[in-house]
Amino acid sequence: MSNRRRVNISVDPKTYEKLQLLKSQYGFKSRCELVVAFLHILLDRLEDTAGRKYDMPEDDGAYIENMFDELGHVERTPDGTVPVRHNNRHLQ
Repeated sequence: MSNRRRVNISVDPKTYEKLQLLKSQYGFKSRCELVVAFLHILLDRLEDTAGRKYDMPEDDGAYIENMFDELGHVERTPDGTVPVRHNNRHLQ
């Protein structure tokens, strides 16, 4: 037997239509599946406020510096050598 519990909700017609539009736009099977996804997002956002890696901080400069620190290893740092283009076509 499942440990799932049912929650019955009622929404106004305008909200219902918006849910219907989102359901079809993002490929959810039903409005209930969409609402469950919203609940999971909400609960996730409320649980671990300190562990959110990609939240925008108050200081944009600190966010940008942190982003570059995380990605600093991806591309090598220029060492001052100039790239040389080799022309493989022979002059005729």
